[in-house]
Amino acid sequence: MKLKIAISSIILFLAAFSLAFAEEKKLEGEVTISGESTNISGNRASLNEYRDLRDGFYGDVNLRYNSAGYFLNFEGTDIGRNTQSYHLDGGKWGQFKYFVDYDQIKHNFTFDARTFYTGVGTDRLTYTGVVPVGGAAAGAFTPSATIFDYASERKRLGAGFNLDLAKPFFLDVSVSREEKKGLKPTAAGALTGGGYGLELPEPLDYRTDVLKLEMGYATKAFFASASLYYSEFRNEIEKLYHRNPAYANTAASAVPDVITLPPDNSHYKFSLKGAATLPLNSRFNANLGFSKTKSEADLLNYISANVAGGWSAITLSDPKFNGELDSQNYDFVLTSNPVSSLDAKVFYKYYKKSNKSDEITTTDGASVFKNHLFDYNKENIGASFGLKLPGHLKLTPAYSYLKVKRERGDFPENVDHTYSADLKWDGVEFLTAKAGYERLNRTGDWKQIILAIPGVGNVNQNTANFVEPYVRRFDVAPMNRDTYQVSFDLYPTDNLNIGIGYRNKRTDFKDTILGLREDKSDEINFDIDYTVGSFAKFSAYYDYEKTKSFQFQRRLNASPITAAQGNPDGGILTANFYNWNLEQSFTTDSFGFGADFFVVPKKLTLTFRYDSVKSDGLADYNLQWLLAGQTQDNIDMSNWEDYRKQVFQAKAVYDATKSLALTLGYAYERYEYSDALYDGYKYIATSSTGTVNNYLTGA
Repeated sequence: MKLKIAISSIILFLAAFSLAFAEEKKLEGEVTISGESTNISGNRASLNEYRDLRDGFYGDVNLRYNSAGYFLNFEGTDIGRNTQSYHLDGGKWGQFKYFVDYDQIKHNFTFDARTFYTGVGTDRLTYTGVVPVGGAAAGAFTPSATIFDYASERKRLGAGFNLDLAKPFFLDVSVSREEKKGLKPTAAGALTGGGYGLELPEPLDYRTDVLKLEMGYATKAFFASASLYYSEFRNEIEKLYHRNPAYANTAASAVPDVITLPPDNSHYKFSLKGAATLPLNSRFNANLGFSKTKSEADLLNYISANVAGGWSAITLSDPKFNGELDSQNYDFVLTSNPVSSLDAKVFYKYYKKSNKSDEITTTDGASVFKNHLFDYNKENIGASFGLKLPGHLKLTPAYSYLKVKRERGDFPENVDHTYSADLKWDGVEFLTAKAGYERLNRTGDWKQIILAIPGVGNVNQNTANFVEPYVRRFDVAPMNRDTYQVSFDLYPTDNLNIGIGYRNKRTDFKDTILGLREDKSDEINFDIDYTVGSFAKFSAYYDYEKTKSFQFQRRLNASPITAAQGNPDGGILTANFYNWNLEQSFTTDSFGFGADFFVVPKKLTLTFRYDSVKSDGLADYNLQWLLAGQTQDNIDMSNWEDYRKQVFQAKAVYDATKSLALTLGYAYERYEYSDALYDGYKYIATSSTGTVNNYLTGA
């Protein structure tokens, strides 16, 4: 309510401020009032994930007010819904401008989720009595379970001011506050010794304040500015305490388990920007920046041990953790168009992130270890040239060199060489053809990961030595990627447009034995629209995409291991040591068509539209070692993120008068989803051993 009062007060104040200067007033705009009746079945939260579909009335407003030299605009959308937004701006032409805006949006995850905990929405979750069990009764909690919605709401209020009175100097200032409240799912448990897996409602009570300030000098030939961005994030609940059912029959049950939530933090960035016009129709742009992010958190001095042992005390070198991340960036771009047949671009970009956070030494019995601080920097240099050739051809070759250095054991450095060329032909009036090719070569020197750092950890380096030589993690693994694409735009007549395109991408992780080895995709698209005089307009489209990926892995169910057990090429084959691979494929078909009938030109229009998207996924497994009852066919997952969405819309628009339009519409939407990870969902799921229950909530 306070937020709404503040918005209304600011809008009325600024409106009065602008109208005080009014002369030769002129008001124009549009006001829309809509009534909606809905009939929803199935998963209401999924249908309303970022929407607010319900019975009732809502509206839109767009008003513009002008007087001699002054202006005022107001826009409101979805008024009366949980997705409403408002924007007001005004000022005096060439001297100053201001704005105020407000928007809100809901994000719905799950309605009517369930848990045996009480205190949902607070920082403490607990329960009384005996914890529910699985087995034959698995799948539902008792009637006294807490029922709640996984949903969050974000509200943002902002305002700004721009001063151009002293041109060519300018000043921009803006502030905003965003509040986010609600619940989202989080995970806990994963305890040793036969622990429980928990899905818990995490409370959201965030506030983010932002200040933006920029001042500078701007002419056609030269631009320079300095800017400051500052934000403060505050979380009212930084720890979530909960009673853990793993300790139901031990002394530890009296001590609540705890999950740490995002800590308060502050962030600022200072930037310098500049641009200058140079000879030969050239322009140079520069962007320099520095930022710092800081946070502080209290650390826990105990950890979960196991069901029997309860809690285990640990020793920390410091009870508080101070986090600090610094970054620097330097971007330089030179563009030139010296002659009509040539345009060029050359750039250099540098980015560095330094982690200056605390290194905390943790002592847990005989184990001593420190947190790893991750730093990295990137250098990117490249160029592209647009060359107009005879025969209505334009060729655009380009090259980019990217070098990344990071604090990481397996690949401390990568180098990307990217070569590309685009060709465009428009030799006839009714056709434009384009073709393109891109080649990415990523190189990197693999290093053996050193885990057993002297005086820091007590880990098994032997296991890493036998496995890591075969592993190449896909985000940094050396690879080659080829991308081909071609498209045609045809417009044989003024009332007919046709577009056809094809894209092929292949990625080969050439040095990988264990990990992702191959990734490829093919995509075809087609669209057409045709206008029949003043009577009707028709449109249709079709998109097809198929992606495939292949990964090869090895099961290792022991530590330490021998060299033979870790070797995927002719290594030991047992129930605990064997190879397996997975080929994932996704096929997506999207199509739609629509028609507009101008029954009475400029008076009555009928619109019909249908859209469909269908995705079919498959996880094709191949295991060297099969358990009783398993075959290479029945271990596959055919329902692997399968979904289909269909939407039909019909609408009639009648322009009754110059100032009044009436619309009557109907929409039908259907969404079906099937996935092996979610089908057969149970609130209380018994593990494969039959001795441990995992407690879910419906998320």
